[in-house]
Amino acid sequence: MKSKHKKITAIVALGIFLIIGSVLELYTTKDEKIKELEEKIAQLEIQVSTQEAGGVVLGDNTEDEEQTLEEDEFFITEVVDGDTIKLQDGRSVRYIGVDTPETKHPTKGVECFGQEATNKNKELVEGKIVRLEKDVSETDRYDRLLRYVYVDDVFVNDILVKDGFAHASTYPPDVKHQEQFDQSQKEAREQKRGLWADDACLTFMEKVGEQASEKESIELTEGEGGQQYKCDCEKTCTQISSCQEAQFQLNECGCTDRDGNGDGLACGSQCTK
Repeated sequence: MKSKHKKITAIVALGIFLIIGSVLELYTTKDEKIKELEEKIAQLEIQVSTQEAGGVVLGDNTEDEEQTLEEDEFFITEVVDGDTIKLQDGRSVRYIGVDTPETKHPTKGVECFGQEATNKNKELVEGKIVRLEKDVSETDRYDRLLRYVYVDDVFVNDILVKDGFAHASTYPPDVKHQEQFDQSQKEAREQKRGLWADDACLTFMEKVGEQASEKESIELTEGEGGQQYKCDCEKTCTQISSCQEAQFQLNECGCTDRDGNGDGLACGSQCTK
């Protein structure tokens, strides 16, 4: 009899325990749901406050999360060419220490491997958030920001040189990473990457040669004393008779070596003194 009574007591106790457990679980779940809703409301309030204050909030295509940019981070809206980009605020950025072939120069037109360099730059930065690093100078003569550019851990300036889409170019006093760029160019050249490949510019150079041949007898009527010049891209700046001839070789003959820094002025160090 006592054994039967103990069994009934145990069953009743078990039932009470299960009921209490269910009630506790119900309240715990309810509390968690309330907490989750409160957190979502707080997140929405933060997002609205940021937008009202003029903050930058960018939506990800794959995640509905807000992303506020740091002081040195910017969203890229346009790739101008292989070494120039535009920020969301409209400012232009010129990459430091590298020079890619032209695609939009007023006198050079599209140079060998210029479009490939532009396409590579688009692949690296277009529509992405980049981090900008300043060296010494703030801007160049065209009021473009001079910066080193990073996408996460990718050093964009360097990768363009290393993969053969750009030349390493030294523009003092902004030389912080110049040794790295020179080493990357050496590697690209040895491995014949990109514009260093044997046949990279073969078709392009044939076209340039044809254009130069057609212009061999062009007369430079604006020159002093009506001087005449002939296309000869083998000449160096020191061998050219005058700055006018240098500019003629650059503009009319397509001798791009006359303009090492890409500013449109032939033999700059000699002709801008």
